[in-house]
Amino acid sequence: MGKGNFEGTEDFRLNKKIAPALLGIGMYDGMFGPGSSTLALYLYASQKIAYIRAVGLARIGVFASCFGASITYISTGKIIWPLTIALMLGAIVGAQLGVRLARKLKSEQVKPLLRLVTVLLIVQIVADYLK
Repeated sequence: MGKGNFEGTEDFRLNKKIAPALLGIGMYDGMFGPGSSTLALYLYASQKIAYIRAVGLARIGVFASCFGASITYISTGKIIWPLTIALMLGAIVGAQLGVRLARKLKSEQVKPLLRLVTVLLIVQIVADYLK
């Protein structure tokens, strides 16, 4: 997936390559969480989807994942409402800021930034594991 970029020449199409990859990203997100949107962005870049569209698709994926998790937690009565509301408000504000930033980035700036975020996520996961 590393050779892809956000050229913006293609629309999103669910095919035999994308469907299992999205299923795998969804399973990873459900089990671990950190970096699932970054993985999705790499997938969308490999499909030559425009960056702003890829961000929107990643946001949809996050929403679907959070919605599924919320159904699970609500149905089992294990939801912590104050925490849920705080995270929801933070996600709304963060999504708005992220979309505004995404509009200002040029496609050639995105790949290095995405790689930097990936390295930082790996460092964080390793550091948390070693504690």
